[in-house]
Amino acid sequence: MLAYKGRADRGTTLNKEIPIIKQNEETLCVGCLKGKQTVTAFPSRSMTKTSRVLERVHTDVMGPMRTSSKGGVKYILTFVDEFSRNVANSIIKSKSEVAGKFKGFLTLYKNQWGARLRYLRSDNETEFVNKTMAGISQQNGIVHQRSVPFSPQQNGVVERMNMAFMEKARSMLHYKSVSTEW
Repeated sequence: MLAYKGRADRGTTLNKEIPIIKQNEETLCVGCLKGKQTVTAFPSRSMTKTSRVLERVHTDVMGPMRTSSKGGVKYILTFVDEFSRNVANSIIKSKSEVAGKFKGFLTLYKNQWGARLRYLRSDNETEFVNKTMAGISQQNGIVHQRSVPFSPQQNGVVERMNMAFMEKARSMLHYKSVSTEW
């Protein structure tokens, strides 16, 4: 039998040649349970709101790009302040540059805004989860919040910003009929 019948239809069959299989007790079929599982919807808004600049910053690395730039850049590192939505981008050749750029980001915004970063939210990629980043975070009193694996929704602020960058870049290339090949 390929599927179970509902309670009302048990004991009947559409095709007279298929034998009726009696089901006396309610059973939970593991295959049915797994097949009907769905992911719980993510809330449309964060449960916690930020109340000041640099309370929480979202970060992500976009790339590698299909075509590297003339200088060999293949990645874009993005920082987005959740409160102000201020964006800081940096182009990098490799993911190993992330920690150095993060230090520069901290210095820039500490000097510009006179505030210290409280929470850094990122995915679980190795460019963010390593000893160097842990050391920088610990020295500066930053709590590193990591999203659940395969759940980009939890870092949606920066994911949406990355999507906007790519849409704008593609639009400009198409408008000017520029090839993506250098």
